[in-house]
Amino acid sequence: MKLSNIKLLVFLVVLAVCVAPGAANATEMSKGPYLIYPDNNTQMTVLWQLSDALVGDCLLEWGTTEACEDDSEVVPVDNVTYQYEHTIGTGDDDALTPGTKYYYQVREGVESGDYHSGTFRTAPVVDAVNVKFLAYGDTRANAGQIPYEHNNVCSAVIDTYTADPDYQTFTVHSGDWVNQDTENDWRTMFFNRSLSNALEMQANLPIQGCMGNHEGRTGAASESLFWKYWPYPYGNTDKWYTFDYGPIGVVVINEYRYEGERGLTDPELELIEQYLSASSKEWKFIVLHAPGWSAGPAPSPGGGHPNNQLVQTQIQPICVEYGVDIVFAGHNHYYCRCYVNGVRHISTGGGGAPLKTPIEPPGDDDHPNIVAVDESYHFCEIDIRDDILYFIARDKDGYIIDAFVLTKVDIPETWAFYVKDASGDVVAWFDNLGNLGLKGTLAPEVDPLEEDPEYDEFRVQDSAGNEVAIIDATDGNMYITGELYQEQDMTQLSPEGFIIKNSSGDVVAYIDDSGDDSGNMYLKGAWYDYPDP
Repeated sequence: MKLSNIKLLVFLVVLAVCVAPGAANATEMSKGPYLIYPDNNTQMTVLWQLSDALVGDCLLEWGTTEACEDDSEVVPVDNVTYQYEHTIGTGDDDALTPGTKYYYQVREGVESGDYHSGTFRTAPVVDAVNVKFLAYGDTRANAGQIPYEHNNVCSAVIDTYTADPDYQTFTVHSGDWVNQDTENDWRTMFFNRSLSNALEMQANLPIQGCMGNHEGRTGAASESLFWKYWPYPYGNTDKWYTFDYGPIGVVVINEYRYEGERGLTDPELELIEQYLSASSKEWKFIVLHAPGWSAGPAPSPGGGHPNNQLVQTQIQPICVEYGVDIVFAGHNHYYCRCYVNGVRHISTGGGGAPLKTPIEPPGDDDHPNIVAVDESYHFCEIDIRDDILYFIARDKDGYIIDAFVLTKVDIPETWAFYVKDASGDVVAWFDNLGNLGLKGTLAPEVDPLEEDPEYDEFRVQDSAGNEVAIIDATDGNMYITGELYQEQDMTQLSPEGFIIKNSSGDVVAYIDDSGDDSGNMYLKGAWYDYPDP
């Protein structure tokens, strides 16, 4: 579902590079600084690696202002490769405040003038009901290449959390960070010092990810550089980990480990079930690499991977039983959304790896669950507002390639206007944020009367009596004679025609019914699929 004719207003904000020059120093930053969320809303883990040994320790400074009021001397966790790691808020450190922006900087030596800086936001309070986060994956390039497209995706991610600071929370990564789990690939691909956007994103946004098949090619877990650079809180297992973040609970599963691809044992599955069954979180997600349902390998020259049977037989039943809302995967280098028995399966494999061609919906006998696909470099935005989840997938240029909404209630109070069919089911709605939801699909630049409307409909006419928009109350499809404009600044527009206001009286959507723009629809928010495909 790519709406190539949708015009999206994109706000680009350029951030300053987070590296301050200092005196000449033979020791340089090799990787990082980068962040991991340690499943604690009063802590944050900062990691980095130097190119050479220092005489003395590094100094990590942090605080709620750029002055960075607190500090800690940090010794390397690996004296051979000069790797450093410090979890702020542990030991002698004061606990961080939940839901707060912090500044930090890493000095190469306690007295050094050379420093590398970034910011982060701590996780919200435990009982928070609103949260936003991001998702993407497959950031590698082919052997010997530099993932410039990953750098472009990171630029779009930076634009997102700069324009809306509530997105500076974390991003999940669905695996295949590098082409091979070698020091050369980690240095030249994911942590490449020439990819300024990637470095900036890593310094300002925690990354919570799983191992992909391209990282799972070493002989033993102790030999894997994935575990070295991404020491997630697995506890006593390298097979999966969990973390809570405000209203969400996340299970991250490694399908590819040193044994290669294999399923989880019954005891392992039981532990995952225990977490999901005991979790009081309203929204639940799973992150893994190989998707159970995706858009497969399209006919030549498409490429891609088939549906993963182990995910279908082992993970999907758990998702259904314990109410998992979305399974994030990668492996296939495109965007795909599938819907299976109440669970959305998202393939977000467009983080930088060479693109593949997906099977277009409605798919074939082997792929009947496809809802939406797009062959593009992209990332995903997830915006949870209490009982409603808004999902948008954007390409690297910021254009919406897919959107849908999930709700935990039948008719949220935040819906400013809705249309029901003859059975009383909601087929279309405008909410107080200016989003449009449709049970069916949207067809811009068509003559509604050519659609042979024989059912009950909601119609909008212009001042001359011409039909400019119709919502078919049977299938939820909407037809407009003009174009759709999403994410508009309503204060800069002059609404005329069919106008939707929120509970505060602000205009959040309208269909223009006058002049040359007759039939154009303007949304403060975005257009979403609702409720099921």
